[in-house]
Amino acid sequence: MRYSDEEKKKIVDDFIGLSNNQIKGFLRQRELPVTGTKEIFRALLQEQLEREQLSYTELVAYLDQISPWGKQHVFLLKGFPQLVKPFRDRAWVEDRLKEHGLRDRLNAPLRLILPEQLTVSEISYRPELLRVIAIARRDEWSREHDYDRYEVIEGRQVEFRAYSHHVDRGLIIFEWDLIHNTAALRVSQLPSGGDYEEEFSAFARLTSKWLSLHMFEKLDIRRAIRSLHELAETGEPEARPQAIDYRTFGGRVFSGRSATSETSVLGEVVIDSAMKNLRDLGTGQLGNFYWLPTACGGVHKELHVFLNGPAHRINFTTANDEKSLRHVLDRIRAHCS
Repeated sequence: MRYSDEEKKKIVDDFIGLSNNQIKGFLRQRELPVTGTKEIFRALLQEQLEREQLSYTELVAYLDQISPWGKQHVFLLKGFPQLVKPFRDRAWVEDRLKEHGLRDRLNAPLRLILPEQLTVSEISYRPELLRVIAIARRDEWSREHDYDRYEVIEGRQVEFRAYSHHVDRGLIIFEWDLIHNTAALRVSQLPSGGDYEEEFSAFARLTSKWLSLHMFEKLDIRRAIRSLHELAETGEPEARPQAIDYRTFGGRVFSGRSATSETSVLGEVVIDSAMKNLRDLGTGQLGNFYWLPTACGGVHKELHVFLNGPAHRINFTTANDEKSLRHVLDRIRAHCS
């Protein structure tokens, strides 16, 4: 595939924007050096591209493989029974996409040049699964304190504050299991202060003419907080609770948290008894958990996840591999039942 100069620059910038571990994973696959700074990695990439020992298509394929599993917030959903049946018919789905001008998005690659407004970029379909990926340009400004300076202008001291500008590809990924009629909407991490509920609503508006998100129910994440707490009490936790908040039926909120992320909030008789009483008297508000690796698979290292009960939202605070993230989502779904 041929890329414009603007697209080529965007590909390299996006690649260098990955975490060091993700960059090094790609370099190891290519048997290239994995030591150095990101600027050294950038120079190495440019050299490989100029020598045609590496292609932009390979970089794009790796980005598309990695980017859906970065830091993100997730809403777990369950579809209404009457909604799913027609979507199991390939011909019906293709006709519906054609009717709404989206047939060319079916199995299309993710766009590199980012639209200002949220736009459907790719639709993947088979009778057991529908996936819709929407993208938008996200502009983020970060403070650069080292470059702040002061000047005296007309007798007054003026402070100049430095910021760096970063453009990111915002992703919203909707996946619908058409066999079990369960779904998830995943939003890549927003700049500080971003509104994930608004992102959910924006995607719902974008697809409303051919896919109604109003026909899906958000799972009650408060149940998962309670269930994971109960399991941790048995001494065989699936996820280590570092902090749990409960809201009583009288409207009070109580928090229990350990001193460090390496220790559980449970383990002292007085605290354990108080947390149990709070659980019995209220509902889960917030849960800060570390999913634990097991010998039978699941996650291969501790995975940090934050459960927001009132918002029915799950926050993965770090980038993860696909298998681990899917496993944790499946388990949280099970704990919500």
